[in-house]
Amino acid sequence: MKRYTLVKHGVIFILILLNGCASRGAITETTPMTLKLSTYKTVLFNISSQVPGLSEEIVQLETVTIAKLREKGLFDKVFSGSSSPDAQANLRLNAKIIQLKRVSPGARVMVGAMAGRAGIDVEVELFDLKESKSIGTFIAQGRSSGGTVFAGTTPQAVERAAEQIVEFIQKNM
Repeated sequence: MKRYTLVKHGVIFILILLNGCASRGAITETTPMTLKLSTYKTVLFNISSQVPGLSEEIVQLETVTIAKLREKGLFDKVFSGSSSPDAQANLRLNAKIIQLKRVSPGARVMVGAMAGRAGIDVEVELFDLKESKSIGTFIAQGRSSGGTVFAGTTPQAVERAAEQIVEFIQKNM
């Protein structure tokens, strides 16, 4: 009977530990959507940051988000605002990085889980270009895992945020 209890508690502890170390993301809708996104065929993705010195994260968030949108086939065309600022589109997706907590690979190797989780918050506005009006806003959060030497860095958090953006768009098609 005692052995069963120890095994049971050990399994519960391991499950809690593994769940706590997983990377994750979240969405907070700040302004409810007023239109279904399926009415739009072309998207222009613009990205900016209110946090200084984020050139790598800006490029990664833009690249990953556009790639995932194209992969899902949610729109006929997805344009990058940085490479095609004058592209003809009917929906503009304005993403602004509002918060970032970096965890470098070096910090992860040196102090492991004590380095904490990398995190990024991205404020996103969906803007109807034909009607010149906002149709919804949300905040996408990406958090890295916290545990291993090879995971849990800033790029993982950025990837989670990109996944959240695409998931929100897909749910509102």
